[in-house]
Amino acid sequence: MHYCLNVVSDPSRFMRELLNQLQITQADFDAHIRIVKNLRDKFIAHLDSDITAPLPKLDLALNSVGFLLEYLFRHENHEKHLEGIARFPDPIYRLAYDDARLAYKGEPDVRRSGGRAD
Repeated sequence: MHYCLNVVSDPSRFMRELLNQLQITQADFDAHIRIVKNLRDKFIAHLDSDITAPLPKLDLALNSVGFLLEYLFRHENHEKHLEGIARFPDPIYRLAYDDARLAYKGEPDVRRSGGRAD
């Protein structure tokens, strides 16, 4: 129900523009989707018998979400349902991302977002 092609009025145009923006082929995009879905199905939604999870780079997924939101604002917001929704990535997201990066890399425990440093 929430699949991106179900919420745009011209799925072919959306996919063509998305692939162009990401500078990848449909086959590359489909391969990335399979990797992310496998991670979700085998390790996040259900813990199967596999011991280690292959962790995909999520830049492609992040850039896809950003493109989808911008596309919705440009082409699908005729009735102004998206008014008041922050454009992606908004400043709050950026602060949370920076906090996560600092925590992951073991960098200083002072967080810019004001969150508690554990």
